Amino acid sequence: MHKNNVQNNILTYLPHIIYGLIFVLYLPKIVNIRLFLDDHVLIWPALTKTYLQDIVNYTYGFGLYRPFRLIFLYYPLYTLYTIAPWLPYLFLFSTHVVTGILIYKITRAYTEKTFAFLLSLVYITFPFFTEQYAWIATSTTIVNGILFLQLYILLISKLSLKYKIIWIFFLQFIGAFTYDTLFFNFLLLGFVLYRRRKELALSFSTISIYSFLFAIPSCLYVFLRSFVWYPHDKATLRELQLTNLPHIISIEWQNLLTFLNSQRFLFLGKGSHIDFWLYNITQGLQNIIMHPFYILLFVAILLCGYLFFHNERLKKITDKNNNGDELILYSILIAILSLLPAFLVTIPAFPFRVIAMTLWALINVLLLLMWRISKKLGYIVAIFVFLTGIIMSLQILTDMRKVYEDDNMLTDQIVSAIDAHTDMSNRVVIILNNMPYSTNTVYNYGEYLKNCITVNWCIQMELARKTNRVEKVIINPLHNITDHKTYLEFVFNKEVKRLNFIQKYQL
Repeated sequence: MHKNNVQNNILTYLPHIIYGLIFVLYLPKIVNIRLFLDDHVLIWPALTKTYLQDIVNYTYGFGLYRPFRLIFLYYPLYTLYTIAPWLPYLFLFSTHVVTGILIYKITRAYTEKTFAFLLSLVYITFPFFTEQYAWIATSTTIVNGILFLQLYILLISKLSLKYKIIWIFFLQFIGAFTYDTLFFNFLLLGFVLYRRRKELALSFSTISIYSFLFAIPSCLYVFLRSFVWYPHDKATLRELQLTNLPHIISIEWQNLLTFLNSQRFLFLGKGSHIDFWLYNITQGLQNIIMHPFYILLFVAILLCGYLFFHNERLKKITDKNNNGDELILYSILIAILSLLPAFLVTIPAFPFRVIAMTLWALINVLLLLMWRISKKLGYIVAIFVFLTGIIMSLQILTDMRKVYEDDNMLTDQIVSAIDAHTDMSNRVVIILNNMPYSTNTVYNYGEYLKNCITVNWCIQMELARKTNRVEKVIINPLHNITDHKTYLEFVFNKEVKRLNFIQKYQL
């Protein structure tokens, strides 16, 4: 009897066991991640403990720009980094996994339990999300969590309608002032209320009032940023302004073309096939095979997955609503609304962190449609996407660490050359020639694996942590330097990934 109880308990908690195994699988990579690109700049208030002054300077230059992310994410996370570098990444990845569990709890109400679980695993292992939890400067995984917590409250929670509305408004306020992804989220929330109007006994006018209430944080953010705390440094302003309205059609047309060209390069470009998809799959698979730890966890995940699916199949439970229509509608809206803010700019960019939620939601739609056509097809494709996601994301995390190591090694070389070839009292200008887009990959999409050392403002701050003798860094200069200063010139050697010191000269 006791043995049966233990066995039943294990079967009951199999989903949580699998989540735990995936967490452990990723853990060595997660705790090994370090600063990436503008992390090197944004960490300075935590290093110098000048938070208040940074708020003043940041708000003056950028205006009221994602203030909650600055105060409640950047400052705490970078402070944690100065104490233990792995802590912020552990927090962000834990948030990402918890969001995946929320997705499971939501989707299991609308589709088979086993397929809902598989969809949540696809979310957790989706490789495009790696930038969001392995790059502190993005921290977008937090607003993803807010989005699905709102849906959980509306769709699953047993709270009264009054408390549902209060919590959703509170979360929308946090989300709108944290990141742009949730700017149009009030439309999704209003649509969910409309779909559940009979169950919640809501009239159309009441739904409209609640939707307007949820829109207030986004409108307030725009008003404050435009008229109260506006950016004084116009170079930082990318959003559309009232003065852009006469040209809105041409601007949005160019934004759309940029988006389509970016996706064509990502999915159809020859370079992306070789240097992104094929590289991450083959290299990631090879790295897993070479490490018994990963193989053991892989086998354990597959075994537990088989036991879970087999146990649920034996129950032969028929769900009342298992066609997934509701999930398809919500996923389509999430795909559209999370991407829309990226079009409200005059200088568009669609890196992984911007398109990740949209692409995941569209994949969710495709998997649900396949599952409706053929459950076997849906399961096979979902399992393939899940396993491929593990392989690719683990490799991306590995390469993010390599980027950090290259940045650290190359800046150490520069500091050593300064000490060896210049007088200790002089400040010098550093010239870097032949610098590639990245020291780790030739693939160029958004900021995927771009090195700090290839960006002048980034390397300037990274060098400032190691020496106070660098006046300016010039990367791949287009013309001869004419002002009278002391220069140290380096050329990047691609074969050994080192900076070769060329000469010191003064004009």
